Amino acid sequence: MILFLQVILCILEVSAPISYSRYFFDDYLYFNAKNEIILSRYNYDNKNGTQTFDSGSLIQNEIALEVASDLTRPYKDYIHTINLKAKYSKPKNIKKTGDLYNLTNNNEELKAFPILQKDENIKLSLNQSLYDTNSSKQ
Repeated sequence: MILFLQVILCILEVSAPISYSRYFFDDYLYFNAKNEIILSRYNYDNKNGTQTFDSGSLIQNEIALEVASDLTRPYKDYIHTINLKAKYSKPKNIKKTGDLYNLTNNNEELKAFPILQKDENIKLSLNQSLYDTNSSKQ
């Protein structure tokens, strides 16, 4: 006899970002600092199962710093733009309570309800475009 646990889930997620942006050096350099607090609440309805799970809460904080520059050069027949960007991001779990898959409980029955876990990272990007001078089409 195989028993399947039916876990019904209600997820509540609230995000509160705060950011500050500023241009420097005659608008050649852009800086952005962002702090975001994310509250996630997982309410389990423990029906038809042999095992019960405690509803879980997770509070995460993510700090991100970004530096970017947009360089534009006009030519006779076209305009060339290059966009450079570097972004550093550092997430952190502030508080964990209850049963959260891969954080406080590794039970396979909770696998269907994954918790988003971000890693500390640096993201570099480069984008360049050519525009027609007369029509501004890429």
